[in-house]
Amino acid sequence: MNEVKAKRRQLSDHTGVETDCDPMETRTRDNFTMAAKRRRLDDDTGDESGCDPVEMRQQDNFDRGFLAGMVCVDGDVFPRFPLQISPEEHVRSIRTMPMREDDVIILSFPNSGARWIWEMARMLITGSAEHDFRTKEHVTLELNSATDIDSLPSPRVLCSHLFPRQLSNDIVAQRSRVVHVMRNPKDLAVSYYFRCKQLSRFQDEGLNVFVEDFLNGTQRQGTCADYMTYMQEMMTWKRENPEVPILNVFYEDVYKNPVRSVQELSHFLQLGHVTDALCADIADQCAFRQLKVAHDDPGVKFRDHPSRILFRDYRPSLFRKGIVGDWKNHFTMALSEHFDAVLADKLHQYDVNFQFTAD
Repeated sequence: MNEVKAKRRQLSDHTGVETDCDPMETRTRDNFTMAAKRRRLDDDTGDESGCDPVEMRQQDNFDRGFLAGMVCVDGDVFPRFPLQISPEEHVRSIRTMPMREDDVIILSFPNSGARWIWEMARMLITGSAEHDFRTKEHVTLELNSATDIDSLPSPRVLCSHLFPRQLSNDIVAQRSRVVHVMRNPKDLAVSYYFRCKQLSRFQDEGLNVFVEDFLNGTQRQGTCADYMTYMQEMMTWKRENPEVPILNVFYEDVYKNPVRSVQELSHFLQLGHVTDALCADIADQCAFRQLKVAHDDPGVKFRDHPSRILFRDYRPSLFRKGIVGDWKNHFTMALSEHFDAVLADKLHQYDVNFQFTAD
């Protein structure tokens, strides 16, 4: 079927007839084709005056994303979200999505531990250390329609992996509570790599290639991996919006002292009904072994969400190891040193103290 569509697209390129092509997909592709033609002209003349570095990266991301079955929205690559409206329309609609004053929004780059913190926050707000029938996917902004998100009762505990510029402006206006979950980027890269290997369109070229993409912001292979830009924009957004209540949570801190982390989260949420005993129960129920059983065995909670179609066999394993320092089992010394150099170069102006070991 894919080969047939490819042939039809090739035919349409010659005839001008867009046979079996998504009009929005075609329009987006054409916009970026014009930029590519300008770039080729510059390459022939040696004149780079017309080459915008951002535009060049966006074109490269689009080329790779388009081939991997992704969509490009304003220069950023996204999966084809399984929704009734187009991914382009949905991503742009999030910017005007109404938020509420009592919303709690957990923001993170994928595989940073947001699922962990979401479970803790949800249990704290409900006052019960019981697992829900839903998963994080049911409350993730980019994976659900605006109608579904709006239908959730208050107080809502929402999640998103979007860049700050793609989020609703109402977060700042309503001063919704934001929890920013961070993880040391070496462990994050390894964890994200193994998660992406489960995606149906992921083209595995090995960890080294994936890490290089992760560091350079190259979006390809069926995934979006512009971590450095995400962190730069998140840190800038937090600095520019001091009126928004924000709690910074590090994966490693939660790993080392989960009870204290639950207590700190409770204090941030200003929940007066929470006892030390409840915090201990929540920490126990949110331990890796408990979450893995609740989510992965037999995967009942996830199977009714449409986003499962992004994964092979529709049943992803959402939990792998849940430890700190696993990157040492996968990085060579050279790769680790290269990673450190890029990290220092791109994030040196931000006060982020990553913990690369559990010591």
